Amino acid sequence: MEGGNHHDHGAAGRTMVLKITRRAIWLLTMVVLLGHIMMWIMMPTMVYWKTWLPTMESGLNSTFFGFQGSNLLVHTTPVLFIAVAGSVYLHLGKMLSNNGENRELGAKKNRWGGWMRRSMFLEGPLGIVSRMEVAFVVMFVGLVVWSFSTYLHVGFSLLSPLQIHDDGGKL
Repeated sequence: MEGGNHHDHGAAGRTMVLKITRRAIWLLTMVVLLGHIMMWIMMPTMVYWKTWLPTMESGLNSTFFGFQGSNLLVHTTPVLFIAVAGSVYLHLGKMLSNNGENRELGAKKNRWGGWMRRSMFLEGPLGIVSRMEVAFVVMFVGLVVWSFSTYLHVGFSLLSPLQIHDDGGKL
């Protein structure tokens, strides 16, 4: 009897460690994702081009990456980190569900945001999509339009008449 109880405490402790590890990975991933989104929001602004980018370029100009080091850091590293962390997170979740510990999590998922998961029927090449997918597409298009328009605005504001004349153009 004593050995069985000891085994149960070990399994419960392991389950708790897995849950805490998953929460820590999720929190760290959210921090990295929010930082990456912040970089995308700040990228078309003057603060990014005049302050942040020169600082990053001076610190990341290596012989291997060259002047592309800052672009690799800003665009590639967060996405790769989120992919690896997500893979570990899902693996730990699979370990939890094998133990039967993840059933209550599934019940919570079905109650929260159920209306966003319902299908919407759209004619055309999309077929059946959920409201959440439509919302994310609309937000993504809005971010792309805002980012591009701000990029053009900042880019054209940096041009001076003297600079255009020196390049052989007319104002």
